[in-house]
Order: sequence, then C-alpha cells, then structure tokens
Amino acid sequence: MRYRMIVLGVVAAVWASAASGASLNDLSPTLRAKVECMARVLKREKSGIDHIKFGVLDLGHWVRPYIEYRSAPEKDGSRLVIRFEPRQECSLLGMDDCFMTVLPGMVRPGETVARGWGTYAIAEKWRHKCNVVVDTVHD
Repeated sequence: MRYRMIVLGVVAAVWASAASGASLNDLSPTLRAKVECMARVLKREKSGIDHIKFGVLDLGHWVRPYIEYRSAPEKDGSRLVIRFEPRQECSLLGMDDCFMTVLPGMVRPGETVARGWGTYAIAEKWRHKCNVVVDTVHD
C-alpha cells in the first residue's frame, strides 16, 4: 500500500509538471525525498485533508517543487486549497528546502486571529519528520 501511494504521488507530480517540461527528476535526490516525505505526512493525516498533489515549478533557471492539498473542514464546513511553494531567498542562502504558503488574513467576527487552516500543525510535522523549513504568512 505504501509503495502504491508513493507511485501515485510521483505520477501525479509528473503529470502536474508536464506543461512546464520539468519533472521530479530535475530535483536533487535529497530534495525529491523531502517532498515525497511531505506528501506521505499529509496522506497519513486523519483530519480530513485531501486532494494532495505535488509537482515541479520551472521558473527558468530555478526548478523547485511545490505541494498542495485541500484543508480539513473547519467548524463551519469551509475548506481551503493550500499550496506550499519554494522560497527563492532560501535558495540564495544555499538552502533548497524552504517552503511558504500565503493564507487569507482576514479575522472573522468572533475570532481574535486569522485562521491557520491546520497549516501550523502540518508544518510542525514536516519540520520534524522531513527536515524542511516551512513558513505560513497571512495576507
């Protein structure tokens, strides 16, 4: 079962990047393993996260992975598609394993902080299990 999930993830990633011409094979083996680890962490979540996919962004001279998923339902049933993309400034510092997402930053009536959509807990698991740097920013 585990190998089937990895193979399906790789197929999805290659399909997602086909338009740009880049593939997971363009990543270093270390970075590729980290992204696959991030996908495995998401797939093991029992909170309702789904629609997990990852692929490669081809930005000319800079090819980096992204990972995307649909958040677990909030109390009101709302969900958000969350995409973690690479941070280019980390690459300039010699780090290729930094990811960031930008979430809506509006504070809803009755709340004191903007929703995190579960990203903080996921980011902590990724840091611990996959050894990546993850930031969440509110717009």
